[in-house]
Amino acid sequence: MADLDLIAGRSGTGELGATKIEEVARIANALKLHDISAHYDRIILDLAAGIDPTVLRFARAADKMILVTNEEPTALTDAYAMIKVMRLQGSQIVPWVVVNQAENRMKGKKVFDQFALACNEYLGFKPKFAGAITRDPRVPDSIRAQTPLPIRHPQSQAYEDVIRVVETLNAGN
Repeated sequence: MADLDLIAGRSGTGELGATKIEEVARIANALKLHDISAHYDRIILDLAAGIDPTVLRFARAADKMILVTNEEPTALTDAYAMIKVMRLQGSQIVPWVVVNQAENRMKGKKVFDQFALACNEYLGFKPKFAGAITRDPRVPDSIRAQTPLPIRHPQSQAYEDVIRVVETLNAGN
């Protein structure tokens, strides 16, 4: 397993949304252009849901977008809105989509196919399918125990699904 540094944001605060757009641009450019990116193969930003200007600015700075959604209509609407607004702002990134908390992998693929059909019909392109992560009761157990899933439940279906998603993303560069 590769070395990993994690800079986690605070949960439950709106501080990122209150950041001045000039500061967001400075941080995004630093991540993309110099100092920080030279030390890593990949930098992953876990952005908030929605189309807040701060989220959009960071997303536009990305080389690759991985959009995580689920089968809930509100989640799919948010994901579609994110892609649509990014396209309206000139982004040509074709996002990878992960369907989280899927009933099973087949159902996750079906959710993606419906989402991709809407993107193709109304936005003129089809996103890429990174995979589905199935609903697994061991995930909330790991969260309650404050122990990472691969440590607490290394044989869990959700963890196996995450590994498949990572392999798909690595193969797709």
